[in-house]
Amino acid sequence: MDAALHHHKVVSMDSEFPGFLRKTPRRSDELSAFADMKFNVDNMKIIQLGITLSDENGIIAGTWEFNFKFLIETEVFYDPKSIEFLKESGIDFEELRINGIDQLFFSNMFTHVLSRHRDLKWLTFHGLYDLAYMVKLDTKKPLPVSMLDFTEIIATVFGCCVLDVKYMARFYDDLHRGELGLEKLAKILGVKRVGGSHQAGSDSLLTARVFARMKTMYGIEESRFVGFLYGVTTRICEPTDALARGSENKHITAIVRAEAIIKHDDRLVAYVPKKSRGHRQRLDIKPHSHSSLSLHVKSSGSMNENKKRVSGKQCFRSGNSNEDEHKKEIAEETKA
Repeated sequence: MDAALHHHKVVSMDSEFPGFLRKTPRRSDELSAFADMKFNVDNMKIIQLGITLSDENGIIAGTWEFNFKFLIETEVFYDPKSIEFLKESGIDFEELRINGIDQLFFSNMFTHVLSRHRDLKWLTFHGLYDLAYMVKLDTKKPLPVSMLDFTEIIATVFGCCVLDVKYMARFYDDLHRGELGLEKLAKILGVKRVGGSHQAGSDSLLTARVFARMKTMYGIEESRFVGFLYGVTTRICEPTDALARGSENKHITAIVRAEAIIKHDDRLVAYVPKKSRGHRQRLDIKPHSHSSLSLHVKSSGSMNENKKRVSGKQCFRSGNSNEDEHKKEIAEETKA
């Protein structure tokens, strides 16, 4: 992944986690929604993280799926129905118990990799919880007490260029103005899934392909959408200012954290979920003192079937032309 990030700087991510201890009603205000999210994320652990890397022309370098150690017997907080749902989706909790990645080890290694690549574009789909679990992994602390502080941390960890594909879909009538889930949106756009649904690797790959198709079909100007998350009125950042602030802070934290990173020459142990074994994969397997899992699904070719190329430099132009429109729509939804 480290090598691929030099030329494939679009990072699509998805996560799987143990459900919701507090479920937020659809029309809840932002303060209540954040309080529920903080309670859920602070008390539970991420189960699976999917990362897909691509370039600005839609060429995919690969998809990585990280499966974390999770012991149902010892975990105090989780939603039993969500665990059963994830089992049905193909996640093997016995393998997670035996060979799951230690979260602290992963956090140190991942932070080290990110410190070497500060000009990335991050893609999510309805990604508030995905970002929250990533922030928790990065900071190793509970989430901050306010939404404003949380969005500032996101800008620090990820930089200015964060895009939520579900939020982007809100501005297009034929995409049902963002009311659809990832699977249904992909079908409308004619994008086929690789792998199983509700697997973080497959979902991150589908997010990357949906984003690429939307760019080619609608000629999206990315600067309009940078920093907005679906269902959140607070913009994460003004692109230009946050980019500078994020890079500076990341440089400082990288120096501190680099001292704690253990150098390893061995490759990570790899584990393939049962429902993924029929797909083309490259697995690097070697015993390691730290239990870890990594699925690397190789893929090649352009996601943009009509070959239209869109420059990613738009991402770093400042601009908040749709901020007032966004806040107005959120307010109208809350009143409804």
